Amino acid sequence: MSFPSAPKNLPVLSSTETNNEQQIIFDTAKNKAFDNLFFILCDSWIKDSSIKIKPDLSDSMKELWQTACIEFENTLPEKQKSPNPQMFYRFNTSHLLNHDLLEGEDITPPTNSHGKTVTFTPSTILSQNSNDFRQYIQKQIYLPTGLILLSFISTDRKGKRIDWQYNMIITRDTKFDGKNTTWD
Repeated sequence: MSFPSAPKNLPVLSSTETNNEQQIIFDTAKNKAFDNLFFILCDSWIKDSSIKIKPDLSDSMKELWQTACIEFENTLPEKQKSPNPQMFYRFNTSHLLNHDLLEGEDITPPTNSHGKTVTFTPSTILSQNSNDFRQYIQKQIYLPTGLILLSFISTDRKGKRIDWQYNMIITRDTKFDGKNTTWD
C-alpha cells in the first residue's frame, strides 16, 4: 500500500518553510510581549515614584530622568556611584507571576515543539530573554538615543537571589557620542 500524496491544489510546505512560519509567529508574539512588558514596567515605575502621573507615559519617564540628572549633578563627585546619572527601580513581578503578556492581544500564539502554547510572562522575559528585551527596547527607540535599559536579577546583601524581583536601571549608554539626550 502506498502512502497518500498531498492534494494537487495544496502546496506542500517543506520543513524549512514551516519552521520559518513558526519562527515569524514566535518573533511577532515575543515582540508584542516585549512591548507590553515595557509598558507595564514604566507604568509601575511611575506609580511607585513621587512624581505626578502625566497622560503620556513617556512624559512621566522623561520627568523621572530629569530628576535623576538633577540629583546626580547635586551629588558630590566622590559620592557618585557611577560616572553617569541613573534611574534605579526594583521591579517586583510576584503579582504578575502567571500574567500572560499576550492576553487580550489579537495575535497568533506561538507553540513549542510539543504543540503546547508558549506563554510570555514578565519573569520569563526578564530571566530568560533579558538581553533580547533590552536590545528590542533600544531598537524600538522607546528610550531616547543615548539612554539604555539594564536589567539584573535582584539579590539580597548576601548575594542570594530574590525571587520575582529585578533591578532595572536606565542610564547613559557609554557608547553614545553625544553629551545629552532628548530627555535631558
